[in-house]
Amino acid sequence: MKRILIVFFVSAILPCLLLANESPTKVVEKYLGYMQYKQYDKMYELHTIQNKQAVPKEQFISECEENDVISLQSFKINSEEIESDSAIVKYQMTYTILVIGTTETIYQVMYLYLQDGQWRINY
Repeated sequence: MKRILIVFFVSAILPCLLLANESPTKVVEKYLGYMQYKQYDKMYELHTIQNKQAVPKEQFISECEENDVISLQSFKINSEEIESDSAIVKYQMTYTILVIGTTETIYQVMYLYLQDGQWRINY
């Protein structure tokens, strides 16, 4: 009987629990997608509690709009490193600098922390 319960848990319940949390890579992909389409309010929702306490939503959105000098063209995730409740996602992004029209590709790192079962971005 115990064996049946263990098999049931491993095959049916455990995968559901693991799928409940989006991976750090998925969160960064969402964040960069929101950045690409200038959905600053949705970007803000992916921040850590500490970031939200330091910068109110209205201020974050206002600063994003005021400093909107690039147009994100594309991005690619290069790697993900998870260690307990923190993660590092390395990525590259290609963007156009609007005022001069040049396009550049840069390599970046995004730090995330696990909060309330969800990966959140810490900047």
